Amino acid sequence: MYTSMTRPSRQRLMDYMKIRSQLVQSTSRDFQELVDTLIEEHGALYLALQKTHPVSCALCPAWPSILLYYWQTIVAEGNRLLEQYKTGEAENTNVFQQFLLQGMLLVKDTIKHSSYNVDSSSSDVLSVTDEEKAMAAEARTIMHTQFITPDFVNVCAETLVSKYMLLTPSDMEKWEEEPESWANTIDSENWEFELRPCAEMTFMSLLTQHRDQLCPILLDLAEKVANVSSYEELLFKEAVYAAIGLGVQSIYGRFDFEAFLANRLMPEIFAKGPSLKILHRRIAWLLGKWVNEGISADSRVAIYQGLLELMTREDDMVVRLTAAHSLRLAIDDWDFEIGILLPYLGPAMDLLLQLLNEVTESETIMKLIADINAIADRTGSHMEPYAGKLIELLVPHWSRAQEEPLFQSALVTTFSKIAAILKEQSVQVQGLFLPIVQTCVDRNNKAHVYLLEDALDLWWTMLQTAPANNSQIFSLLPIAIELLDYDTECMRKVIKIIESYLLLDGHGTIQQCGLQLFSGLSVYIGSSKSEVASNISNVIETALQMCPVQTFGGPLVQSGLLGNILNVFLQDKLYAHAIMSYMAIFARLAICDAQFLLEFIQMADREVDSAPGNLLGNVLDKWMDKFDNIGHPRARKLHCIGLTNLLNTHNAAVTARLPNIMAIWIDVLPEVNEAEEDAFLFTEADMQSDLAELDESAEKDRKMIMRREDPVYRSDLVQLIRQTLGACEANMGGSQQFQQAVLSTIDPTLLDQLNKSLTGQ
Repeated sequence: MYTSMTRPSRQRLMDYMKIRSQLVQSTSRDFQELVDTLIEEHGALYLALQKTHPVSCALCPAWPSILLYYWQTIVAEGNRLLEQYKTGEAENTNVFQQFLLQGMLLVKDTIKHSSYNVDSSSSDVLSVTDEEKAMAAEARTIMHTQFITPDFVNVCAETLVSKYMLLTPSDMEKWEEEPESWANTIDSENWEFELRPCAEMTFMSLLTQHRDQLCPILLDLAEKVANVSSYEELLFKEAVYAAIGLGVQSIYGRFDFEAFLANRLMPEIFAKGPSLKILHRRIAWLLGKWVNEGISADSRVAIYQGLLELMTREDDMVVRLTAAHSLRLAIDDWDFEIGILLPYLGPAMDLLLQLLNEVTESETIMKLIADINAIADRTGSHMEPYAGKLIELLVPHWSRAQEEPLFQSALVTTFSKIAAILKEQSVQVQGLFLPIVQTCVDRNNKAHVYLLEDALDLWWTMLQTAPANNSQIFSLLPIAIELLDYDTECMRKVIKIIESYLLLDGHGTIQQCGLQLFSGLSVYIGSSKSEVASNISNVIETALQMCPVQTFGGPLVQSGLLGNILNVFLQDKLYAHAIMSYMAIFARLAICDAQFLLEFIQMADREVDSAPGNLLGNVLDKWMDKFDNIGHPRARKLHCIGLTNLLNTHNAAVTARLPNIMAIWIDVLPEVNEAEEDAFLFTEADMQSDLAELDESAEKDRKMIMRREDPVYRSDLVQLIRQTLGACEANMGGSQQFQQAVLSTIDPTLLDQLNKSLTGQ
């Protein structure tokens, strides 16, 4: 099938190309466009066949000749283009760019898949038959004997580097006329649609597959282009440096880059000359490619110095932008050491801010912002001296970017980093940043779908760094509660924001919006996702810890939140772990005011039509029955204390279940003694969350104070149990009555175990 199809197809392609060459000399553009379309359709067919059936294509007798035809045309056109560059003629508009691009893609994919390794390409190795392996081996032999020969590899590398990877007159014209636009375009990822980037990707594939053959040639070229005397030689040198950067993974370990940096690149960076900007841009790019390859501290210093020189002395915008991006790569690196950078951080930020002040295009500004953000992430508080200048430069862009949501998003991300760097001083920029947050989260703003997530990050950062409550930041609280109906990934951040408000001023938060808050959270009670249950429980626990029951009691009941928890618990349709996460709220209530919890359950009991009076007992039985589904030490101690506090109410239904509560004491007491102190400082939600809090913030201090004041952390469980048993004994009229009424009904073995746990035996 492939044989009968590809031979006529190849012949037709050659015929169409001949017709096109004749039409190029005429004025019949319509006919030429028609023929161009037919030729491009042939190329699209070949690319699709090669992508889906690489082995079958290689086995087709006509396939090598099709590839060879494309390649010969690429070589011939490359020679013509090179002659034009040398003579300074305008680029030939008759060059069939799309044909060359399709041919380059065919060659690239042929090189990439030249091993035709069926075992590695198949998703199910066991399904590969011996016949398929034999066909792949035959395809490999055909390609390596009829197309990808050693001579082809050499010629291909030479053609790509010396003809297609050169900067063209058109490139230089755009560089001069629109430097920012050209710098952005040159770094784009559209290699499948542009000839030079496609040639670069083809070269990378060739070098990867044939590194043993090509590495010595490439290293020899690097030496030969050390000294150049003409503009054409300078262009070729730039292309060789591009090859060294593109092939970093292939030549690493075979090429002494550190010596090359010291002996070649550094002197060239400081060399002067108007035409050297071509080389300087490529050197800046090259440093960014190699800086992540485990270089020494001395070489890293040299790279910092070289990049700053290219950003300082060069008047050319493209060189400076390239150096700025490479500086970001040098800092945002696995082997980065802040001590090495610090002497250069000040000059680097001055140059970056100067550059940011000069550029005008949104895309360029966004790239510089991304570079600054990455540097800020690695340098942290060392960026504080530059925060003010950064705000001064970026805030005016906010209003200018109204029609560019992605630009606005980049700005908001930077504002978040600035607020984090400023820490408590961020209160000084609340007047600038909070209105921006309000705009981003406004659902009437069409762009809010693009801005919401980043705006929530900024909002949360402002709350974490706020040293104290103020009217300006609290004015946004109702908006946060309204956002609770976002049943998306953003809801987790909204919950974190609400928790931050509670930590900042729990009493004020509940007083201002308690009913709305609990009503919004009650909707999620019943979610089967353990993470949701844990987060909801955690924020409500925070509310209960940060203000007295007199403040939260009314809204908690009126909102229906407690009723929802009770219903979910009694229905018992969720995973036990999720149910017990919700019941942590009941445990916390029992710690805050056990009588309040009992009164609520009794009130709910009166509303039940069937068998009133049994609800409290049913709740206690289910609660203790599911206790073993709680795994986190802090949560287990929380529930244990809650149940213990219920005993202090001396309610008959609770007292009747003392043996079950004793069994829980016996389980938890050894755990408390064995667990590390930190186990009771951090909640399960803290450990599950992948939302990164600031490492240092006023909120972290507030949270730690709350946790250290928490009875779950502070209470001595042994002492609490003894006091509770003493209170129960006193309530029954003394030890003899307590012994007769309660202890005599309990298994002596259980009492003995409890006694040993309380005495530490």
